[in-house]
Amino acid sequence: MRNLAIIESGLDKSQVSSAGAAGVWQFMTGHANDYGLTESDRSDMYKSTKAVSNSLINLYNKYHNWVTVVAAYNCGGGNVNKAMQRAGSKNYTDFESFLPLETQNHVQKYLNACYATGELNSVLQDYYKTPVKQKETPNKQSVDIKKFKENTVKNQGKIDLMETTINGAYHLDTILKYLKIEKSQFLKWNPELERNLAQKGESILILPKNLMDMFTINKYRILTESLKK
Repeated sequence: MRNLAIIESGLDKSQVSSAGAAGVWQFMTGHANDYGLTESDRSDMYKSTKAVSNSLINLYNKYHNWVTVVAAYNCGGGNVNKAMQRAGSKNYTDFESFLPLETQNHVQKYLNACYATGELNSVLQDYYKTPVKQKETPNKQSVDIKKFKENTVKNQGKIDLMETTINGAYHLDTILKYLKIEKSQFLKWNPELERNLAQKGESILILPKNLMDMFTINKYRILTESLKK
């Protein structure tokens, strides 16, 4: 649900689209009324989230996978049903081309967001109805963290460095914008980051504690902006 809100509104409850959809979940008036929401309720975080939970449950009970649910949430169940009939299949990959281009792009954005938050495997396992596998041990990164920290701290005084893992969905310029630091300084801490993101699709991110706190606080804003680039 969080990933749907990210691509719908960037988690901005004051967001209003050109088509008139409003709130974090971008409810259209008719859809909102179906779930007892007034015009102003669409921007109410609690009421709209409660309503969208019911809406998504109803769609899931009908289509049985989250990929098709996101498509139906965007263009309506009627359009999804027509696409299924034209394709002669209920598999999203078969009827996708019969959906509006906007909906196809919307589903792709949702999958990108799920990839960025580490939940893509769960969504795809739900789609293919395969059992959830045990979480695998991440591949060893090419960066020797201990050695890197020693080299970075040298001649810079003692810096309390912290680390996390990010993937290719995050855009470097957007990270720098929110951290408000120069790229040259950032790359002193993360000399392998750009190459790892390009070649492996993920990398360790190393920052001083205060900047890591700032990154964590703004993580989903950074992700939302990155996905738009």
